Formats: sequence, C-alpha cells, structure tokens
Amino acid sequence: MFIAGGCWDRREPESLVFPSILGIDVAEDELFEVIALIPNPSARAGGAAGITGGGAFAVPFWVNSGRGHTPFEALKQLALTTSRQINLSHVDVILISENLARRGIGPVLELYLRSPDIRLIAEVAVVEGDLRNLLESEIPLEPTPALGLLAMLEFTRQERSQIPRGDFLEKAKLMTFPGIDPVFVRFTVLKATATETFTDSGSAQGQSQSQVPKPVVKIHGAAAFDDDRMVGWFEDRESVGVNWLLGGISRTIVSVDSPRGGVITLELKQSGVKVTPVVSGNSISMEVKVGALARVQDAAAHGHSEHIVFDSEDPELVKSVTDRVAQAVRNDIELALKKARELEVDPFGFGNTIYRKKPQFWNEVVQGRWIEMFKTVEVNLEIEVFLRRPGLVMSSITPR
Repeated sequence: MFIAGGCWDRREPESLVFPSILGIDVAEDELFEVIALIPNPSARAGGAAGITGGGAFAVPFWVNSGRGHTPFEALKQLALTTSRQINLSHVDVILISENLARRGIGPVLELYLRSPDIRLIAEVAVVEGDLRNLLESEIPLEPTPALGLLAMLEFTRQERSQIPRGDFLEKAKLMTFPGIDPVFVRFTVLKATATETFTDSGSAQGQSQSQVPKPVVKIHGAAAFDDDRMVGWFEDRESVGVNWLLGGISRTIVSVDSPRGGVITLELKQSGVKVTPVVSGNSISMEVKVGALARVQDAAAHGHSEHIVFDSEDPELVKSVTDRVAQAVRNDIELALKKARELEVDPFGFGNTIYRKKPQFWNEVVQGRWIEMFKTVEVNLEIEVFLRRPGLVMSSITPR
C-alpha cells in the first residue's frame, strides 16, 4: 500500500533541469561562485543538429552561475535566473579552481557529502586557468563539454596513466586515512578561446559547417593535497611515478636508447607493486617491488641514418633494453619521491602502510611526525621489467 502511494513530494521531470558539470570557484570578495553547465532540452528536442522549430540553431548547452557565502547558497542563487529547478543527480564532473583548491576544499566536501542528489561516483579535477572559459568552450568531437571531459579522463587514464584514479568519494575517504594524502586530476586551460576554430577545407558541405573548435583543455599531471588544501603540482613524469607506486599504471610508454643505436619505444603495463616496511630500532625503511610487462612498439634511428634491428630472440639485447626500461621507471619514481618530499605530502601511502602493517611502531614512534620522517626515510626500489610481447614480428625487417 505504501509503495502504491508514490512519493508525496515528487517533482515532474519537465520542471527540472540537470547540470552535467559543476564548477566551483571563490571570488576576490570571498564569496563562492558555482558555475553550472546545463544541457539545453530544446536543442535535444530539435535533433542531433540542434535545429529548433523556427529553423534557428539551438546551442546544446548553456552556462549559468550564482554566488553565495557557501557553495550551497551559491547553487541556490541559480534559481533566480533559471526557469526550472536545479537537480544535481546527473552531475558527472566537479571542477574546482586552483584558487579555491589552495585555500581548502572543505566547503566543497560539505556540499558533496551532505547532498542527497550528487552521485558518489562523480569525477573531480582541479582546474589551472579560467574555469568559466573551460565550461563555455566546446570540446572537439563531443556534443557537450561534460561528455568530452569524461571521455578525455577515461582515455588519458587508460592510455597514458598520467592521472590518478578515483572518484570524489574515494578522495574524500583518503583525507580521513592516516599516512596518505590524495592527489587530484589536473586540468590546464589552454590559450585557445571559445570562438577559435580550425576548418576542414576539404569539406563538401562548406566552410561554415566544417568548423571544429580548437582544444581548450589538457589533462596532465596531478594536484597534490595536504588534508583538504592543495600545496602544489605533480608534473607528467612525477604523476606517472606516483601511479607506479599506487599500482595505477594500466598503460604507459617509455622510450630508451638502443644499445645498437637509435631509440626503441615500448608500451608498459604494470603487473604489480608490493610495499613492505622494515623496522630497525626506532628507524624504518620501505622495500618497494614494482613489476611491469613490456611490448616493443617501434625502433627508429637518429636522423634515419641507419637501420635499427630489434631481435626479441637475442637475450643480450633484450636484457639491455629491459634494464634501461627499468631505469626509466626508477627515474620517474624517484622524481615523484623528490617532489613529494619537497611538498611535504605522502601520496604513495607509505605512512598508511606502516599504520596497517606495523601498528605498534606507528603508535610509539611515527604518529604525529610521519611527514618529518618521510622526508628522510630510505626507499629501496626493485624494478622488474619483462619483455613478453615483441609486437607482431619477432625481429625488425632487414633490407637487403
């Protein structure tokens, strides 16, 4: 009987509007600004091309903003310029400006965790540059910025492993764990404006119908956080090094000098990572084993002056290449360790590993002073690279 009664306070879908991206910034007057990217229902009703009944072109999305003393108050200010009620259940991406991130994202966490509408699997990123410019720009190949940013996140995470894994809920949980600091995806807004386009001159439909917007955003590196406050950036190689220690490498590439001259490029997939804390008196060190599987993708001579031959059945050549790849992985990890120590954060979770595996040592020695110890803790790296796939051929073609 109760189920048949329905929901007493229901709101019809026709009276709601569903933002797909929320951007949150803080202005110079200390007021929060919420910028919502909202799909345009009239554009969808007009078909894929967004043609309205009168023949005019309807934009597939529009951007609206509001200000307030808290993010929720700013969100409610959107109602003053919107004909439908804002519902956050379809928010896919939450963007936080660098300015707000450096001040602290505690208010954003409050909005996210207390709201019954926002999905717990929403992606989150820190934006370097003009957040509004990003939201008002079109993303090439995609109908809306929301779909474009989601596709870029998934593709970059799978293909290059330069950005950290995890949705907003996982980042929020990490902030409550001892001995680990979260890292967030970094979006950099490029100089191209929303109106700049490049044109396919070969289009048979005419120039006006073949204009495509230039890329306006680049996903690379990561934002390092101490508690809820951003303290700096991890650049591309440093971010890859963080992912190696977190076990988050699904696919990445490494180019190394060939012992026979030229350069060989390999694609790597992580096979595992094991972190073991070793206690000696009142000191501790970390033993880290990282495994990777490699596949040869190509080989090229410098200046094309000679032919490069890679033979996967030559054990001496294979060992030399895998040793060089292992050193390249080690270099990325050491870069990440150096930057983390400079920023005084532990994104690798070394402290949390001690907390879980050596609780007595944590309580008696480490607790309350882990970051100071982390700056000088010895990290012994063991990198194992196995060449399992030479590609579709066992060796390079040797012209006569």
